[in-house]
Amino acid sequence: LTAVGAFIGWATSAAAVWLIFRPHEPLYVGRVRVPLTPGVLPRHREELGRALGELVEGTLLPERAIVARLEEEDVRRLLQLFLLRTGRRAIAHLRAREDSAAGPPFFASASESRGEILRLWEDLAPDVAFHVWQGLLRRASSAEGYALVAEWTGRVLEEQGFLGRTVARTLREPIARSLHRAFVRYLASQGGRDVVAQVVRQVVQDAFAEGGEAWSRDPVLRRTLLRLLRREAPRLAALLQSALVRAVPEVYRALRPAELVEREVAKIPMTLVEEAVRRIAHREIRAILVLGAVLGAGIGVLQLFFLR
Repeated sequence: LTAVGAFIGWATSAAAVWLIFRPHEPLYVGRVRVPLTPGVLPRHREELGRALGELVEGTLLPERAIVARLEEEDVRRLLQLFLLRTGRRAIAHLRAREDSAAGPPFFASASESRGEILRLWEDLAPDVAFHVWQGLLRRASSAEGYALVAEWTGRVLEEQGFLGRTVARTLREPIARSLHRAFVRYLASQGGRDVVAQVVRQVVQDAFAEGGEAWSRDPVLRRTLLRLLRREAPRLAALLQSALVRAVPEVYRALRPAELVEREVAKIPMTLVEEAVRRIAHREIRAILVLGAVLGAGIGVLQLFFLR
């Protein structure tokens, strides 16, 4: 009786676990639907997607989490490195334009007037800002840009405990793809381009203003701008970082995480959902089966005791 009770307890628990996931579709006998079909997860799939979407938006990946990630120091360092590289390419482009007489004579200017230098900079600023914006958009749109977003998304989700890790394992890719698209779409918009242009123009204007006439007399600066770029790169990166942080509400509204997760859950085949849940909760499922067998064996022992 003990062995039989253990088997019955195990089989009952196994059947209960099976009914959570299967069958995926309702079963019919004639026109009558078999009770408890489909399984619990397939039957409540829409509610699961809606609840999971609200959980992601409200707790696991809220707007403030994205803001906090963008405000971290390593993001600023990445922007600074990018700006140094892009700035050098922009300066090389401007030099080539000036050498071909297609651009204003900024590098060859012999003027010692700060006003004249600033006037020439006003002519060049849109071209410089365009190169910075174009480089930033190209980097953000690249596989490297997506990899960074995916890494940050996974890290933020996994920091939220068991539920966050569960979502990260099953939905990190679609969430990261949508977040990446939303940021790239913002950068590609006129608003994103204007923000970059404003930051570039303001930083260099401030650098000339703070440097006084000495900056305009500096032939190294006037010929290459590299010294100015190295000096102002940290501040430029900080301002660009702040601009991206300010853009988060607009990006987040475009992202709509709750709707995104609900749509993605609806697309996932139930076999993959079952596989993911079993992989994540395999210890708990095994414990349920063992506990069922133990309870069944205990009932068998009690039956033996009472039969005697």
